[in-house]
Amino acid sequence: MRRRARFLWVLAALLLAGCSLARPEAGRQGEDPWVGFYVVPTLGHADRFHDNPYVERYGTAQMEAAGLGPVDFPREVLLAVEGGPDRWIFPGMEGGYSLFLLRTPLPPEERAGSERLDMCVGVVSDMAPGQGLSISSSDQGESSAVSGVIYYGPPLDAGDWDPYGSGIVWDIYRVYQTADGRPYLDGSCSSVGGPMTYTDEQTVTRTADGRQYRDVLTVSVTVAAAPRLERLVVTQFGADNVPLRSEELTLREPLPEVRWEAGAAWALVEEESAEGTVRTVYSVPGAGEEAVSHQIILLDGQGLGRVSYLSIS
Repeated sequence: MRRRARFLWVLAALLLAGCSLARPEAGRQGEDPWVGFYVVPTLGHADRFHDNPYVERYGTAQMEAAGLGPVDFPREVLLAVEGGPDRWIFPGMEGGYSLFLLRTPLPPEERAGSERLDMCVGVVSDMAPGQGLSISSSDQGESSAVSGVIYYGPPLDAGDWDPYGSGIVWDIYRVYQTADGRPYLDGSCSSVGGPMTYTDEQTVTRTADGRQYRDVLTVSVTVAAAPRLERLVVTQFGADNVPLRSEELTLREPLPEVRWEAGAAWALVEEESAEGTVRTVYSVPGAGEEAVSHQIILLDGQGLGRVSYLSIS
């Protein structure tokens, strides 16, 4: 809280002196691209950015104060650290949901000779897939869109539960990318509650090969309610529809892998919750086809959901 209080005190003093925010320092955060969102669930309004001991200085911003001239003050950001392949962790703000696109240069031998085709686009997400990722190019520029879904539901032993009265506030932080490919937060965010869809879009003008292009990025996050799964049962059947094997799976990560029985033709996956039973049927994959992958949502003790996949191979 001390860091935030000091920043607010300086900002208030400058505003009282009659100042206006100018362009950020060249080559710093003001020129870094916006790449998506990092969503942090909290119970009530909690400032997990300005109270974070891992926030550090990253360039400066300048304000013009009447009688004082230009005044610089430091920008503070939270740089992510790698937590594994396609996984980034924001220290001090763990437990959130990522959805952003990172562009990294391709090796020289894989480059196609065009500025945009020389970059690899990777999706960083631990949300359930929404409409997926789409990228299209034209003579005017490039359009990219990605979406994801966050599920939440009743905490353990919650009794009657209302998704609009859960008390969870979703802080949707904007994610930026440094020139060397590292994602970070600058503290800018929107806070919402209840089931909803939040979408933002940004257009950037760039120059390449002596021409101007307009690139558009659209990122959409949906927060949706989900029931707490109570039982997950897989039953396999032969071609004559006679059951061969039925097993109830343990509801924890990672889910156990299920093997097809000899002579199996199809399987029934049953998800039981307080809202009823959802049934899904899968046929045995043919030669060269991928194994069955069935998505489920597992809720933790607080009711926050994570995507898990049941594999039948």
